[in-house]
Amino acid sequence: LTKGKELAYEALKNEVFDYLLKPINIHELRKTIMKFERNVEDTPTTICIKSYGDYRFVDTDDIVYLQADNNSTDLYINNGDTITAFKTLKHFENTLPPQFVRIHNSYIINMSYVSRIHLGNNVVYIKNSKVQLPFSKSYKKNVDLIISLIANNDGKEL
Repeated sequence: LTKGKELAYEALKNEVFDYLLKPINIHELRKTIMKFERNVEDTPTTICIKSYGDYRFVDTDDIVYLQADNNSTDLYINNGDTITAFKTLKHFENTLPPQFVRIHNSYIINMSYVSRIHLGNNVVYIKNSKVQLPFSKSYKKNVDLIISLIANNDGKEL
């Protein structure tokens, strides 16, 4: 939301969902909301991952986290499997549902599997495992979002 069009290029570069000008036109706002709803509905719950000539069909709810490995990405599944996909982490960041949040240049995490976040050590802990994933300062806002969403949905901050 902005007064002028001069920031439109910057917004597109940063992959914003849509761009609204002030004063808000109610018709444009409705179009944006409808576009967002269609986009959310189109988000797949099962994805096809090609790995070494093997096609794996994975429910996104089963993906715990993703780790970048050069131009490939390792997907860690809740049954203990690891799948290597020949896509970048950026590809998955743009494809996966909103519960997947980038916390580091090398990691995307499924918020459903977060058990603890230690801000002092910059670490996110995975439920029912000893896995600890680092988060970087450049993605601190995303970590704050995870804290906010989990506190507002599952349990209140005490």
